[in-house]
Amino acid sequence: MSSEERFSGLLDRLYAAAGDEAAWRTFLIELVALMKAQNSVFLAFDDRNVSYSIQASVGVSSEANALYNQHFGQLDEWFLGGRKIFRPNLVFDGRELCPAEKFAESEFYNDFLKRHCEDSFHECGAVLGMSVNKNAPPSLVSFLRTRRQGPFHQRELRILRKLLPHLQRGIQLHRRIVDLRLKNSVQSWALDRVSFGIVLLRADGGVVVANRAAIESCVRARGLELTSVGLHAVGALDEQVLQGMIHAAAFGDDREVAPAIRITSSSLMKSLIVSVIRTRTPDLLAVAPDAIVAVFISDPEKVLVPCEPVLTSVFGLTPAEARLAVLLGKGKTLQDAADHLRVTSATVRTQLLQIFQKTGTSRQSQLISLLSRLPPPQS
Repeated sequence: MSSEERFSGLLDRLYAAAGDEAAWRTFLIELVALMKAQNSVFLAFDDRNVSYSIQASVGVSSEANALYNQHFGQLDEWFLGGRKIFRPNLVFDGRELCPAEKFAESEFYNDFLKRHCEDSFHECGAVLGMSVNKNAPPSLVSFLRTRRQGPFHQRELRILRKLLPHLQRGIQLHRRIVDLRLKNSVQSWALDRVSFGIVLLRADGGVVVANRAAIESCVRARGLELTSVGLHAVGALDEQVLQGMIHAAAFGDDREVAPAIRITSSSLMKSLIVSVIRTRTPDLLAVAPDAIVAVFISDPEKVLVPCEPVLTSVFGLTPAEARLAVLLGKGKTLQDAADHLRVTSATVRTQLLQIFQKTGTSRQSQLISLLSRLPPPQS
């Protein structure tokens, strides 16, 4: 394999590692071989977001790492000398940071590198970026050789200069991927808190995102099926109407289509209401940029009642009043609630009057309507 082919393969691994943190070490192993080094450390720090940081090493034991962090890092002659000259984009030879004669007499070499890092004596590396904290080490990649192997040469320094901009771009790409993953994770979590189903589709009908409520609703017994390739109705007529709605939303078809469809399972006789729109909402596009169609699935029979702590916190209901309000919100009659709570009918009527006063309602229908608009309990 030619040197150009080997370098090209190295770049492939580098950019693959930007999206897979575990792959940084695989990239580093090949780079160590190309640099004819014994071991290597790759550190990319970020003061603003610890999720951006990358740490990989080859040929350095966990024991050596611990000793360096606990004590010997403060005695690192290369770092101490480098503080005067380190700057972004610097490719350096360890002899520029500390003369070989001085290094050979140092505690860092004799008590640490000689004993715990197989007598590593020569270093070269590249500064990828500087920390805001001046006392913190820079982001860098460094390579070590033993005394027997000898110092690094211009060949290895040329490789680092050629690779440096790619390393910096790989780190930037890694940070963007981390941002997108965090953003997607948070927004997916938020979608799962929504009580109705949301399915985002591509123009070809493939599923991009489906929240928890959609997955729970789309079962064959309820008349809908959700797979990676699309959302489908079980009934032939319902399927024809649903796919027509999705197609019209995806391609801006001007023909008249139903704004919503009621899908009823013949076995359970329970309905789902499905509506379809073209995604124009920035929030939805942020979750799934390639989504074209948004499908909303609601269950008219699903009763959403807030949990007791919400009622206590928002309206100042007592625990007993909150328990009664939850039961009424679930469709229980006053007598049913009294039996369930094991109190008299007079007690629940008195509690209901207190609930009316605290919630600003005067009838059970108003109370139930109010409860349905409050945040439901979350698992």
